[in-house]
Amino acid sequence: MIGIIAIIAVVKYILDLISQNTDTNVISNEGLEILEDPDKKIELRKAVDEYHQTGDWSKTELNSII
Repeated sequence: MIGIIAIIAVVKYILDLISQNTDTNVISNEGLEILEDPDKKIELRKAVDEYHQTGDWSKTELNSII
């Protein structure tokens, strides 16, 4: 009887592991909003291009975009 209960518990545990829904967010909701806005997306691209030229984030205007 204990063996059957143990097998059922293991099977249930495995099924629960398989059926778990997980969300993996690569970008924050705020970042997604910026990328969906065409004007802010252009500003962000300019800021990233400026960073690539200067190599310093403090010289870019990220705070004004966010």
